[in-house]
Amino acid sequence: MYDCFTDSTCASPRQSSNYGYITNVPSFHGPGNATWVTLDTGGAHSYYKLWQNTGTPRSPVWQTCQLGILANGVVATDRTNTCVGPGKISSGSTAQVFQINMGVIKFPTPRSPIFPAPSPHKYNDMPTRTISFENTTSDTDICMSRDTLITHALCSGYNVMRINANTRYVYSIAKNGENSRNAQVFGEKNTGNGPGTAWKKTGIVSYQHTNLLEWNMYPVEAMSRTTPLNKTDHSIGASTIDISLVNGFNTAVRLIPTEDIVCSVSKSEGGPSIFNLYPAGRPMASFPTSSLTKIKDICPLGFNAGQSGCFSQCALAHQKNLSQEQIDSNCCTGDYDTYATCNPVISHNYINAVTNHSQGVYAWAYNDYRGTFTCQADASFIYEVTQTKY
Repeated sequence: MYDCFTDSTCASPRQSSNYGYITNVPSFHGPGNATWVTLDTGGAHSYYKLWQNTGTPRSPVWQTCQLGILANGVVATDRTNTCVGPGKISSGSTAQVFQINMGVIKFPTPRSPIFPAPSPHKYNDMPTRTISFENTTSDTDICMSRDTLITHALCSGYNVMRINANTRYVYSIAKNGENSRNAQVFGEKNTGNGPGTAWKKTGIVSYQHTNLLEWNMYPVEAMSRTTPLNKTDHSIGASTIDISLVNGFNTAVRLIPTEDIVCSVSKSEGGPSIFNLYPAGRPMASFPTSSLTKIKDICPLGFNAGQSGCFSQCALAHQKNLSQEQIDSNCCTGDYDTYATCNPVISHNYINAVTNHSQGVYAWAYNDYRGTFTCQADASFIYEVTQTKY
């Protein structure tokens, strides 16, 4: 992809430094593929030169078309747009973000190869993606795991992060990506090393109840070339991230993008994905939404897990050793493993408490549309723990 900026003639296109190749990634809904590319028009007429190699890497046959997007997000209908089938599906949260459907055939099929062919500056290197785990409490050191286990030693070992009060731990995602990974606070202690400052487990009684950060940083594909391109990496998919309170909660948290990013999120179960622009430094998800709210005051009567946190309805069913039927109805498992069967019988006290005090966070299995963000491949995030001491 080349950016012509506001020049409708595309006389001097420049390959995009961040999104030089459009990649097919799994769509959030449905079995088909979706073309994912981030275009921030800045509210002005914008034009792009798109190229597709229908040959081989060593013997490329390039086809091209020009995509014109007007300032209001409407795809140009005159000769400034030569791509087949593009159309605006829906707008996002701002006038700069749009979802464009390119159709099944993106490029005209010429009788002979189109010249001049593009001269890519190699495949775009994937920037180092990070999740910065930040402890903004003033008096509590925390211990976090980067897996589903909360049985680690306090506070050292593989997949364990110690994050002192008012400090940050920057975790770099490997080039080959990470799938189905998560992190959670499972221990804390008062700052210092004097009497009464020993580590203690949090978020567990006999059944786990912790905030869970979950992510899929889809892998990049190593492209080994001798000609015409050098060996480098390019992205083959988007990144997904969410904060789940399905098990319960034991901390107050926020999810913040480190740079301006575009992500899609749905507004209803099974509903369409809407693209939104999330500015750097501004929370895209938070629990609770008000910094003045104490998390212990959010937990409904009967769901309290003592000083270690708050059970969800699913965790509470396990904690009380209820019948399998009752566990299934509270955890959306077994015969209740659909939205239609689980929603009528699940306890809404906990769900409503979380929903009313959160943004972009979900509280039960079929509520994940509310907090699953599907973002551009190079997105990096800050996961901020703002409150412990339940």
